[in-house]
Order: sequence, then structure tokens, then C-alpha cells
Amino acid sequence: MRYFLELSYDGTDYSGWQKQPNAETVQGAIEKALQIYFKKEITIYGCGRTDSGVHATYYIAHVDLDIGLDEVSHVLYKLNHILGPAIAFHKLTPMSASSHARFDAQRRSYIYDIHTFKNPFKSKYSTFVNYGHKLDYDLLDATAAVIKATKQFGSFCKLHGSETTMDCTIYESKWLIDKEAYHMSYYITANRFLRGMVRLIVGSSLAVSCGKMTIDELKTHISNGTRNPYMQSAPPQGLALSNVIYPT
Repeated sequence: MRYFLELSYDGTDYSGWQKQPNAETVQGAIEKALQIYFKKEITIYGCGRTDSGVHATYYIAHVDLDIGLDEVSHVLYKLNHILGPAIAFHKLTPMSASSHARFDAQRRSYIYDIHTFKNPFKSKYSTFVNYGHKLDYDLLDATAAVIKATKQFGSFCKLHGSETTMDCTIYESKWLIDKEAYHMSYYITANRFLRGMVRLIVGSSLAVSCGKMTIDELKTHISNGTRNPYMQSAPPQGLALSNVIYPT
């Protein structure tokens, strides 16, 4: 029977989601746990890739398992025991045999967390920006609006990617800022994301906000599909996949 598996993971010590030789990945760790429990090789298919060091507070994968509904709770308990503390299984939902975690997903959401007051207890899941006092929050909002209106994201794609199109539809692009808590978060939802796209958007937004690049320069680079030296990728630890939406 095909199941959708709801899980979350701390990506700090993993080289991203996708299994690859000579690297510890989230997919690889899960498939090892499945093999230990079921005594055979089982492949799991994720809703998308996350880069090295990136987290997921909500992630969906599909897997074919020879278990009945009455066994689900026990299997989840055992697999969570086998897995290390960085990965947690939350739910197994029976699906039709044709359901696909990646191709059926309609929208995905990411959150990027930033703190502007040095705090060692936040450094694992949030990025410290030590020039926070220089940020223009109105310009952050302006860049978020530019991103929401953008369709072509060639400027925000890591080089040598496998994408055949740079088109993305953005449903949400906004910053939430709590000045008293020295904290801000960028929220973005789209039908699809290119490799490294969110981190490049965040890095570029910060460059505009602190005056290294103007809004007009950003628009020009987006229009031309180019990038200037200040359009740098933000560090991975602040980023987390936070939601995946499927048809009802």
C-alpha cells in the first residue's frame, strides 16, 4: 500500500535530502532505517530537495509498505526509535497507488529566520545578521513585493542546475519583523522552487535593505536574468521547508 509520510528533520548534519554517494543525507538515513525494520531495501520519494544544512518542519514523502492500517502506529514508533534524533516521523496516511509526493504537490512554503542580536541558542536554526541596525525594513517589504510580482527566476538559481524552465508562480512573499525581539522571518510560497532560490532571494533582499544594491538594480538583474556580486546566497541554517499543499 502506498503511504504519504509526514516528517520533520534538522538538516544541520546532512548533505541535503537527496541520497548521494559518500554523503549522509536525510533520504539515505530514512532508507537505512526502513531496511533495518523491514529487512529489505525500500525506496522513499520526497516532495522535493533541500540543500545541505537546510531544515524541514513539515515534509512529505511517499513510500510503498506491506502493512495494514492497524500496524501504522507500531511501525511509526519502531522507526522513530531506529532513527537518530534529527529526523522524526509523525504520520502515515494511506493514499492511492498513483499518488506522488513530488509531482502531486501544488504549493510549497519556506520560512527563513534571522536574528539581529547575537544569541548562541538561536544559531542552529536562525541566521545572525550583525548589521541589523543598518537594515531598512521598508526596503525589505519593497523587495518582497518585487519577488511576488516576478515570474522568471533565473537570477535566483544556482549555476549548473538541472531546471529546464525558470518560471515560478509566487503566491506569498512577505517579511514579518519583530524589532523588540531582534527577529525577522521571510515567508514565501510558490508552485515550485529552483535550486538555491530562497536563499538567493533572502541574500539579495538583505543587500537591498542595507544599501548595497537598489531596488531598480534588483529589477534590472531580474529582467536580464543576471546577478551582481551583492546577490549572495544566505546561509542554510536559517531556512526551513514549512508546508506542502496537495489537492484535496
